[in-house]
Amino acid sequence: MYIRTLKRGSEIYSPLSLVRVLKKVRPEKMVVIQLRPDMMFNFHSAASMFCFKDIPFSKVKSLRLLSSLPFHVQYKTSFDTDFVESSIQRKTRSSVKYDQLPIPTLLNYTSAISLEKKKDIQSMLKFMPEEDRRFMQTLCKL
Repeated sequence: MYIRTLKRGSEIYSPLSLVRVLKKVRPEKMVVIQLRPDMMFNFHSAASMFCFKDIPFSKVKSLRLLSSLPFHVQYKTSFDTDFVESSIQRKTRSSVKYDQLPIPTLLNYTSAISLEKKKDIQSMLKFMPEEDRRFMQTLCKL
């Protein structure tokens, strides 16, 4: 089944409800992978080593990354042109040159739900199925 077909007959009250709907999708149409905290990485700090200002991302039609050129991006702004190569290595005052891409660290993320949002969720708990209610109470620590 397609997601839009499954969604039509389902009521989604929480992320848990959405996972239940997505797991009903036929595997040949889409594979659903539920992410765990050990699969979440902080790419922001690793990306700060790069400079992307020379790449016109809003006009890019095709992008190519080669493992043999880790600090370069090749892109096309039109399908009938050749790739343009651009260095993304940040220019620094120090003479330190990196020869390997940075390894992102695990994301250390704790969700902060506002008091107003907690009140909204609490007011909706009575309309949710028991399983979703328990999930939202745990999530919001209600």
